[in-house]
Amino acid sequence: MKTLKNIVKQSTYRERAVFLLIDAFLAALCTLGMQISFCGITWGTPQENYLIPVTMLTLVRFILFFLLGGVALLALLYVNRVYTKRRTKEVTMRKGYFISFVLLLLAWLPYVLIYFPGGVFSDTFRSIDFAYSMDDYGMTMLNNHHPVLYILIWRGAILFGRLFHQGIFFAAATMLILQYLAMAAVLAFLICWVHRRGLGIKITLVLQIFLMFFPLYPLYVISLWKDTFFALALLLFSLCVGDLVFDGADRLLRNPGYLIKFVILGFLTSFTRNNGKYIVFLTMAVLLLLQARRLLSHWRAVLAFVILTSMVTVIQGPIYEKMNYNVDTTVESLGIPLQQLSYLVYYDYDFTEEEQAYIDSIISEESIKEWYHPCIVDPVKWNAPDFQGPIIEEDPLEFLQCWLSLMVHHPVGGIKAYLLATAGFWAPSVTSRDGYVQNWMWNNQYGLECTDLIEKFTGHTIRALTDSIEPVSSAVFFIILVLGAFVSLMRRDYRKLLLLLPAAGCWATVMIATPIACSLRYVYILVLVIPLDVLLICVSGKRTSNQ
Repeated sequence: MKTLKNIVKQSTYRERAVFLLIDAFLAALCTLGMQISFCGITWGTPQENYLIPVTMLTLVRFILFFLLGGVALLALLYVNRVYTKRRTKEVTMRKGYFISFVLLLLAWLPYVLIYFPGGVFSDTFRSIDFAYSMDDYGMTMLNNHHPVLYILIWRGAILFGRLFHQGIFFAAATMLILQYLAMAAVLAFLICWVHRRGLGIKITLVLQIFLMFFPLYPLYVISLWKDTFFALALLLFSLCVGDLVFDGADRLLRNPGYLIKFVILGFLTSFTRNNGKYIVFLTMAVLLLLQARRLLSHWRAVLAFVILTSMVTVIQGPIYEKMNYNVDTTVESLGIPLQQLSYLVYYDYDFTEEEQAYIDSIISEESIKEWYHPCIVDPVKWNAPDFQGPIIEEDPLEFLQCWLSLMVHHPVGGIKAYLLATAGFWAPSVTSRDGYVQNWMWNNQYGLECTDLIEKFTGHTIRALTDSIEPVSSAVFFIILVLGAFVSLMRRDYRKLLLLLPAAGCWATVMIATPIACSLRYVYILVLVIPLDVLLICVSGKRTSNQ
């Protein structure tokens, strides 16, 4: 209690303002989330997924969440103050890594055996189709809607299987084992990394147990889609950025070895999913801004960032254009504005003659009434028979001008539509199994099926236990990220916020251009960085031996 009183008494006006803003922000997320009626699937109609009108109960809920949130935030500050006074003892890095790696493999092995050779997503089967098309057409038939790098990884697995005269089952098993080993290797490194950065052995062991048994780690081991590889690449990129915080930016930004590692990890992040490059560019921009006064002394870093930016831009720009890989359309990037426009039409908002004429030119009111789904844009784009996507493609500026006009005239409607279109990423009460995990095999032409090896060899199965695991909202993991950032802000340890910048950038890009309101795979990095959130909660404001 004495420590809590000291926290309150010693806080400055700035710290109190930060405290109240974060508390109000989290209370608003929880309150608004409860205003959404969600049927459990993103394909729900406007009668199933909608916003509940605000009542006096809404205000009561906000006050309760604000009070409970305030207590929770004070508890985090208490943990931070107590923990930073303790001395920590490190274990040997190599020994700790090996033990962590083996324990993760053993803990996740039942999932691998139950779902062998992994659950394959529909988009992944498209990548497999492209990989097989290379037999006849080389790389001419590929497209970057399904990242080329991921297709090439599958191509490698297929060719490896052919060395042993094996087919797609062997290739899928190869990908599962590769993903299994990669996940264990990266997360074992993460455990050792946070321990070296100041976490004591007890909390490190708790995190080790958490990574072993929290289902969303092994379930993403067996989910064969590009998102697992992307999240692992982004996590390693985050740790690379974190090295700048704990080992000294001035020294590392002059170190050629470090800069080579930064470029490689930035390249992998940029090519394992299409929003990766924006996260990498954002991170580099922030780093350059922070070092603006010392850019001349960090010319190696500037050169490395220019090289990385040029490689990504040239390969995904002119080279991909020449090879016809860039098939993603402007409409794909305008999913949320299209949802907002559809919402206003569906609920009969008034439009000017110019707005109405433009809307009629791209889609009829009748089609929107039939195909609008508040939490997913695909029905309007794919199923509405009179949807004129080419008109938007030919002049996206005109579409954006109409959209901006609509938002100016109907801001409340636009906000409501946006809240519904992104609900699963900010509302902790909204969750769905859509794009959550892939522990089953999508219908496919290859006859590929999951085999429960435990049941096959023992006659008994425990799959019902793993299949019954209830989904957790992506917003819960976002809130955990905010809590880690909160402690750093309160302790004025702003440098450590860089550790969460890539994960926050991933969440932000999804909030700008998501086609679906609930899909954990888009922001799975938020699950992977939980140990980093714990690290910031515990050691923000504390100088470790590595600083």
